[in-house]
Amino acid sequence: NPALRHAVTYLFTTPPQQQVFVNNTLTWQPRNLPPAWSEMRTLLFHVQGVRNNLVHGAKFIARESEDPDRDRKLLKAAFCVIAECLRACPEANHAFDSEAL
Repeated sequence: NPALRHAVTYLFTTPPQQQVFVNNTLTWQPRNLPPAWSEMRTLLFHVQGVRNNLVHGAKFIARESEDPDRDRKLLKAAFCVIAECLRACPEANHAFDSEAL
């Protein structure tokens, strides 16, 4: 799947960063990754980072990147990975579509 390959490459080459306070200034820094994690675990950590920044990040105060399309690219890549996970795992897809959530 070319779209999935592109999404994975984007998330690994330009992963989401973490918003932190440094010297009373809101800024961005790379997130710490345990070296023993598998590629799949690291990929899902990056998807989680996109979600965290979307829900909790204060991007109106400090932009993560000078690239105005970066947020859109990260969201699109993360969504592509999530969609593939749901396609590959019927149980997860059923839980995702469940109204019980």
